[in-house]
Amino acid sequence: MLQEAVDALFDNGRRGRPVTGPGNRPLKSLSDMLKGKQGRFRQNLLGKRVDYSGR
Repeated sequence: MLQEAVDALFDNGRRGRPVTGPGNRPLKSLSDMLKGKQGRFRQNLLGKRVDYSGR
């Protein structure tokens, strides 16, 4: 039971049927938040203009 919760936290969908939350929607895992076009890197971190960033 604990192992399934930890697996769902890291990669929800790796073990067949994903763990669902309220409204029967699959929960977003940490790997889902990082990968893809809507992930943390491509959506928020790459190519942003900031002050005092050296080249």
